[in-house]
Amino acid sequence: MKPLKKALRSTAVLAVVMLAFFMLMLSKDISKGIQNGIEMVLGVIVPSLFAFMALSVFIANTFVSDVISRILRPVVVHLYRLPANAGFIIFMSMIGGYPVGGKLISDMLRAGTLDEKTASRMMCYCTNAGPAFIVTAVGVGMFHSLTTGFFLFIAQILSSVIMGIVIGRCSKPVTRTAAPKRNMSVPNAFVYSVNSAAKSLFGVSAFVVLFSGVIEFLKASGIMDAVIRLFSAFLDKQTVEICITGFLEVTNGCKVSAALGGSNALLLTAFFLSFAGISILFQIINMFYGMKINLKPFLLSRVVHGGLTAALTFLCIRLFPQAYETAVSLVHPIFTTGAYSVFASVCLLCMGVILILSIKIEQKNSNRHLSQ
Repeated sequence: MKPLKKALRSTAVLAVVMLAFFMLMLSKDISKGIQNGIEMVLGVIVPSLFAFMALSVFIANTFVSDVISRILRPVVVHLYRLPANAGFIIFMSMIGGYPVGGKLISDMLRAGTLDEKTASRMMCYCTNAGPAFIVTAVGVGMFHSLTTGFFLFIAQILSSVIMGIVIGRCSKPVTRTAAPKRNMSVPNAFVYSVNSAAKSLFGVSAFVVLFSGVIEFLKASGIMDAVIRLFSAFLDKQTVEICITGFLEVTNGCKVSAALGGSNALLLTAFFLSFAGISILFQIINMFYGMKINLKPFLLSRVVHGGLTAALTFLCIRLFPQAYETAVSLVHPIFTTGAYSVFASVCLLCMGVILILSIKIEQKNSNRHLSQ
């Protein structure tokens, strides 16, 4: 066993050295990918997610979450078979964007207001792209069509609701009474929400930039072409490349699939939006680090959720053909990020400052505890 372990370690070290060598050789291409990722962050991610993430954390820590949960109680308890306090998480996961659902579930799990099994169930349908991203960034920015954005958003919400109800019907009702949630005062909740959203979005942005560089590396190194040749018997080259890109990172995947034009572009984009991409999945899994939660159902559900959203989008196309034809009148949409927006740049700068300050404050607090 020891010789095998040594061989595996040696292979791993060799692989890392070779990877570093290839990265140096292809540094120009990787830099281009990273630059594209930064433009994507400034033009799409920060403007579409920051305000919603801050709002969701604010709601989660004030009395507003109790009001929303009370309104949604009949649906959540009887159809989803979840505790009443889960209502606002389901609601915010539909309007807040990808990391919001995972973040709220992990926060409540950490606080003891949700148990592990319930959190595992909810993760299957609380990972959705927000309306700001789907309608504005994808619909208007990539397809140049507001109607397309609404098509995709409605299809994703319907698929999320269907999954929630089906999983609820197949599961035992959660009867455990959740621990009471201590609400913050409005000023404290506001400061905490901005701080928390900035830290979370900084991590999201880092993953987008990283995977943009990875995609360019795969293209420049020839790995992408090798995979394309492997699947060329089943799909054409462009479709395989789009699938690989969307599998890795959702924003880039939607961008390249939009360039296809027609119904295929819409169906692939619908799948990518609900699948979320490896980049988003890593971010969400990282939020549950150190917690005892089964994430296998969550990972399997991404394929089901993506397929169901694509199927519902196809149904929308069939039911409303005239609206669809107007929506995809542009055969080759052009994606514009607005990467050099002053607002987006200021937001990113503020996030960096907040992150640095929060780290310093946490260090001071930990030093105080140690001294005591």
